[in-house]
Order: sequence, then structure tokens, then C-alpha cells
Amino acid sequence: MNNNLVESNINWLGKIPNNWKITKVKNVFYYHKNIAKEQSSGFNRISLTMNGVIIRDKDDANGLQPEDFYNYQIVRKDDIIFKLIDLENVNTSRVGRSNFEGITSPAYILLHEKNKKTDYYDYYFKNMYYQEIFNNLGGNGVRSAINKEELLNMPIIIPTSDDAIRISNYLNANCKKIDDIINDNNKQIELLNEYKSCVFLQKLKDYSKKFNGTSWKYAQMRRITEFITCGIAATPEYAEDSNGLLFLSAQNIKNQKLDLSKKNYITDNFRKKLSTKTIPKKGDILQVRVGGTIGNTAIVDIDDEFGVYVSLTHIRTNSLVYNKYLQQYMETPKFLSEALSTVDFAGSQGNLNVSILKGIKVLLPPLELQTKISLDVEKEINKINKVIEYRDKINDLLYEYKKALIYEVVTGKKEV
Repeated sequence: MNNNLVESNINWLGKIPNNWKITKVKNVFYYHKNIAKEQSSGFNRISLTMNGVIIRDKDDANGLQPEDFYNYQIVRKDDIIFKLIDLENVNTSRVGRSNFEGITSPAYILLHEKNKKTDYYDYYFKNMYYQEIFNNLGGNGVRSAINKEELLNMPIIIPTSDDAIRISNYLNANCKKIDDIINDNNKQIELLNEYKSCVFLQKLKDYSKKFNGTSWKYAQMRRITEFITCGIAATPEYAEDSNGLLFLSAQNIKNQKLDLSKKNYITDNFRKKLSTKTIPKKGDILQVRVGGTIGNTAIVDIDDEFGVYVSLTHIRTNSLVYNKYLQQYMETPKFLSEALSTVDFAGSQGNLNVSILKGIKVLLPPLELQTKISLDVEKEINKINKVIEYRDKINDLLYEYKKALIYEVVTGKKEV
């Protein structure tokens, strides 16, 4: 590989080898859009996810669900699928190559490489995704969408054939190694989370044997709480900086704790819509009521005033129950199974129904034992969470390394 670098005059590419060329996407790819119509029943449904392009069940209710697939477009093997809408959202998939035929949303853009010999351009577009180039085009600000003409006229590198082969082989091998480690970590995290769900029930069983648990009674959630409500359902008006009120949603609940690594703030005008009676305070319980982490809980452990979005249920306990005991009880498979069995799937996305939640029964030992059980569980859970957090941190570092590696290699800065 030629390591003599010259300026590309494209700020997100930087310097590239002097024997590489820059052209437009339309000179390397062609666009196509063929609506399936009556043929839709004969194709698999294709989805673009954070983990690449996958085959998705047509009856899968997660996410947006069309009434039918008549207007879906046909995907060819090796098409690169682009989702270039709602570009203000940086936490979603944007691009991926399909390894199979099928149908996908008509809102997506499909490009096909004119003379595919390597996987080089998979990594080229992944690099654009990782750098959020589609969201912030060359630093010119966020745009809500990119159309096919704009995509086809974007700059693209043409490396030498030998370099493309070397880069493709190198990144295929090294990215697989990174992905394998991440996947192994995720499997270990999954097992640890399964074990966590058993810790509380085992402690409850142990204490029941020791302290005559046959005398313990059940009480409905409405009897042991001051209120159970959900956050505000109105579309948030976000403040441009941290001058507004902190506003939490499902993304802020992780490992039974508040996760404030991502913060949103709402305007003073939107703040007026919040009920002052149900502003969360320290010791309250928040539960995710929608999405992939549905059922997850956290206890408010900050003094800051904040509001909550409709994706969270807000619970304040009364004197009959220790808040940490209730949180741990709500994380048990039995409780979650009862709550999820009544999930309302209206609008294609399940929601934990607050009125149903109020009727679920909770086993109540004496308050003193609730505290002891909870503290014992917390000690063990904290040990497990430290391992999970460590593995999560390793995954985050590996992901960042992978992004940096792809950038360095795909732009020719790192010789392979």
C-alpha cells in the first residue's frame, strides 16, 4: 500500500494515499427501487438493525408495523440499504449490506455496487455511519433526511484494486475478532442477568424458612404505594443545552440504576405541563414501560429535580413497604411475567398498563425483614453488577477501537 498521503479536501476523510481517486457514489453504485406489490408474499421481510441487515418475521410487532407489504421494495443480494430519514437521531442504524433477497421499507434507499469484488465499501459506509456523517454532513448541521440524489452525489474513494482487497481481508478478519469478543461478553452478561433474577427469590425463600414465612401476606401494589402513574405523554420540547429541566426516559434505566450518561433537558414552557404532585423525588421507583428494556427498574438516587417521559412508570411507596424490597420484587420473573402477560400491544409497541400494575400482588414480610432481605440481595447484586459493568466497559472500548480501526484503514492512513 502506498503510504504517501495527500489531502482529500474532504474534512471527514482527511488525507488519503496519493494513488487513490475520489469520485461520486453514482460512479460506483447504481440506485434501484422496485415495489413488490403482489410479489410481496413471496419474499422475506428484511430489516436494517444496529447489528446489520437481518431477516425479520412479518408478524413481528416490535417497531413500526405496516398494514401490509404491498408497497415494500425488493432487496437484491449485496444491496446496501440506507436509512437516511430522521437524521436528528444518532442512536439508530443507518447502513448495512444485505446478504439475501427480500423486501424492505419503501422509505429506505437501495444502492447496488456496479462491479463488486471486495467488502471495501461496506466499511467505507460504516465509517460514515460511525462518524455520524449522514447526521452532520461535513459539519453543516443536522438535516432531517438525505434523498437518493444527494447520496449518489456524495464523494467516495476508489482505492487501487490490490489495496481494496488487502483492506477488505484485513478488516473482515480483525472486525470478526472484535465482534466475537463483544458477543462473548454479551452472552456472559446475559447469564449474569439471569442469575441476578434468581438472587432475590432465593433470599426470600431462605428468610421464609427462617422466620415462618407462612404468616406473610400478599398486598396489591395500589395498597403499598402512594401513587403509580406514568410520565407525560406529550411530545417533549427539548432545550438546546442544560439550562432546561432534566428529563429522563427509558434510556436512563440500566442495571437497576439511573444512568445519566445521556441527558435530555426540556424547555421552561414544556416544564409547565408537568404535574408538580408527581415530580420524582429521592427514593421513588421508576420502571420502563415500553421498548426493549420493558420492566427494568431503578430507584431515584439524586436530589436534582427532573421530569419523566411516558416511557417510564413512576411509583412512590408508602409506609407498608421498603422501596428497595419492592424494586427487587418487581424485577423477579414472577412479577414481570404477570405484568407482561397483560401488555397492551396497541400501536405495535407494548406498554405496561398502569392500572394492571396497581392490581399485581406483592408478598410482604414484616417491614424489618423486608429491609434485611433487600440489603442482603443488594450486596450480592452489587457484586454481579460490577462484573457486568466491567464487561460493558470492555465492550464500549472495543466498539470505539473498531470504529477507529475502520477509519484508519479505510482511508489508507494505516498500512495493512
